[in-house]
Amino acid sequence: TDKKRRNTKVYHEQSAYDASSNDPRFFTPLSFIFLFVFTLGVSLFLATVSVFLRDMFYIYGIIIQILSYMTPIMYDINMLDPRLQMVLKLNPLYHIITFARTIILYHQIPTSMDFAACIISSIASLIIGAVVFRKNQTSLFIMYKEVQYGQHDKIEDVSMKFNLG
Repeated sequence: TDKKRRNTKVYHEQSAYDASSNDPRFFTPLSFIFLFVFTLGVSLFLATVSVFLRDMFYIYGIIIQILSYMTPIMYDINMLDPRLQMVLKLNPLYHIITFARTIILYHQIPTSMDFAACIISSIASLIIGAVVFRKNQTSLFIMYKEVQYGQHDKIEDVSMKFNLG
């Protein structure tokens, strides 16, 4: 039994090593990191725009619904017409979902093009969001300061400006 335990231990150590180097599931956290970075960029952009546009929350709901239909989550993109596939591949979420789908559904390691597309779409979103936020940061602070220190005489003015009711 002692020899059997040693063989079992060696097998488990070897399989753990093989799993970390060749197992596609090892790359699953990367898909969440790409999605987080993309979402952070979109959030910075929307945080800035929603201060200046009152109806941004309603527009955002419509945009999210359109993006969810344009992202192949519940269907395979290969089922569609090739011309429509090209349009859907312009969606930045397509690349992140395809990256995760390759790992989870097909049990394969994503290609280098998949990695590049995810990195580019995530970083581009973050850069655009950060630039828009930093460019308007002073005006956001001034609006916050006006509300904080009561420079408005009426509550209605503040509620109209920030869509509070």
